[in-house]
Amino acid sequence: MENLAWVRTEGDPEGVGICLSGGGVRAAAFALGAIQHLQAERGLLYGPSAARYLVGVSGGAYTAAASTINADALRKADQDGPPPLAPGSPEEKHILGHGRYLFSRTQTWGMLMFAELGNFLQILTMFLINLMALPILLLWVGFIAGAASWLVARYGLPLVTAAPIDQMPPWVGVTAVAVAACGFWVIGRGLYLDSLRRGRRLKAAGLGLLVLAGAIAVGRVEQYPLLSQWAAWWWRPLAGVVVIVIAGVVLFWGALFLPGASRKQRQAVARWVVLVSVWTIRIAGAVLVCLAVTQGYRWMKTAATGDMAATILILVILLIGLFMGYVTVRVSPHRWNRKQISSAFAIEREQGHVNCLDPTETPLSGLAPPVAGSSHSFPQLLISATVNIRHKYAGKADTKPAVRGFAPFVFSHDRCGIPDIPGASFDTTVLERGRVPSGALPRRTQPLLTLMSAVACTGAAASPAMGRFEDKIPPAVRTILMLLNIRLGTWLPNPLSSIMRADITAQTGDWDLSQHQGLGGGYDEFVPELLALHRSDAARSYISDGGHYDNLGLTTLIRARCATIWCVDSQADKSGKATQLRQVTELVRELGVEIVGMDPTHFVGSNGILKNCHAIATIRYPGTDKVGTLVVIKLGMAAGEKYQDLKKYQERDDHSFPFHGTFTRMAFGPERMDAYCALGRLNASAAVAAWSDERQQGAAEPFVQTPGTTTSTSLPGHPPAGVNTVLH
Repeated sequence: MENLAWVRTEGDPEGVGICLSGGGVRAAAFALGAIQHLQAERGLLYGPSAARYLVGVSGGAYTAAASTINADALRKADQDGPPPLAPGSPEEKHILGHGRYLFSRTQTWGMLMFAELGNFLQILTMFLINLMALPILLLWVGFIAGAASWLVARYGLPLVTAAPIDQMPPWVGVTAVAVAACGFWVIGRGLYLDSLRRGRRLKAAGLGLLVLAGAIAVGRVEQYPLLSQWAAWWWRPLAGVVVIVIAGVVLFWGALFLPGASRKQRQAVARWVVLVSVWTIRIAGAVLVCLAVTQGYRWMKTAATGDMAATILILVILLIGLFMGYVTVRVSPHRWNRKQISSAFAIEREQGHVNCLDPTETPLSGLAPPVAGSSHSFPQLLISATVNIRHKYAGKADTKPAVRGFAPFVFSHDRCGIPDIPGASFDTTVLERGRVPSGALPRRTQPLLTLMSAVACTGAAASPAMGRFEDKIPPAVRTILMLLNIRLGTWLPNPLSSIMRADITAQTGDWDLSQHQGLGGGYDEFVPELLALHRSDAARSYISDGGHYDNLGLTTLIRARCATIWCVDSQADKSGKATQLRQVTELVRELGVEIVGMDPTHFVGSNGILKNCHAIATIRYPGTDKVGTLVVIKLGMAAGEKYQDLKKYQERDDHSFPFHGTFTRMAFGPERMDAYCALGRLNASAAVAAWSDERQQGAAEPFVQTPGTTTSTSLPGHPPAGVNTVLH
């Protein structure tokens, strides 16, 4: 089976690659300035000397997508003029003026409350519908069990119509518990098997066992007169309590993001949110099932007889189940997030102004780069995301295969899939022909994959599944994220499933993803997120933020064996510890690659002033004596007069610049956007100058020894590389 076309596992390093790291709108603005200078000095974004690859992660992908859209438009129009995103261009002005894209398209905070009321209600509706899904799912099963018990009792099954409760044999209760346990186990095993036919059989068998267990247990409800009387008049107060508690949980959750709260206060609120949310849902769900079974049983017994009972039973089950299964999957905030991102970055220059593109009508497959060296050349766009799926991972050469719950997932114009596993990918055009619902109620559909869908996926930091951070997140937090519908990623066909690959490859026209169902409807996404059922034999897999694997996008270019890599690191790293770069260094070691020549203290500074804002290192690929060059352009300010204007802006207007948080301060006005963009140009200028000096010196390694500078060159956890450094 073939791997992705851009992946190279052998040979000498070739070509130039640029990777733009994640970090929300902060990263998008900083990356914009950096690539503007790379284009002005090296012509790496557009023209005959364009780089081979452009990798984007999260906020970096926003800028990478805008650059590629406009480069492709210029190529198709065969027009001369300023390159994409050039300073002063219409598209640059639009991006710098829309840093508040997540909240409002207005430019004044005074209008924010009124302009975003619709957005607030839309998001609140998403939360509430998802919050209702779990108890309604339990109610659904409860109605099935209660009605089945009545039907079986009516037609004379001795197990249910036996003696009163005090005369019931002990083995009956044990049997009910055992049958229920077997039912849950069978459903869990058959929920998302690669073999769809076998999976359906196991799910049917498991549901049958659950219904039988419910029939045995619920058939005794009449023997508990106290429970029947209690349920008859207490259900309204209970419902009110549940609604009030849920509303309180939502308000507490919002308090986590209030500006001015200390870290200790937020941690205290978070603990209460977890405690109240999880136990409220569990207890309320269990009580609601008891009430539903009791009321349903009594209603079915008194209000219906014979065949009429079976008809009403079927209608009730279908109405409740289909409603939640139909709606839950359609109200994910993924689409809302994609729309907001598109309003600022899915733009195309057109006769002196910009045209905002529809996020559902911008195909990724249409962005194929032209022949290298032409006047309209531009890099191949690679959007780096994470697929959350448990699979065996080979790891290092000297270790045994291990099980991981995540893997890199890369979107490109030709194929989308996992680069480490040959054959684990899909043709992009086939994915774009897939259809999914476009909203909560209308029957309209939209493409399963578009350019902006991929961009929204790589920016899906808030998700019930978070790749390499999964083990660090308590299950209760995952439950809260799932219940509140905080799911910015999306579900795609599983590239590890041979059946899905064969089925999708055989599609010649539009096809519907819903034909590959487990429970059906929205529960196919809801239940795996609740129980962390991200299995390798699933029909579908969940795609989330690229930062859940590699927030720099550097590993993608390492897999492509680039000779020169320009890495724009937009981490808000006030101390200069370069944690993202260290983490990626560990990841590439699994590929047999060493990044050497960088002092661990190279960036470290004090009081928010870094020692350096760029670095150069050597990349040693396995199986070849030739080395590559890594140039890091890091977000931050160093000492020097060139930062004088930005420091004045920081002291006068924006004390948090340039280290704004990704989530707590996402709204960037035009002045702040422009400041980050200017900072990107300054730091890229210093990096290009240092790289040019190294090239002129003709050094075999990017760092050469200078008298008085004998410094360890390895990052933490690496053996010394025997190369000394010069701090630029």
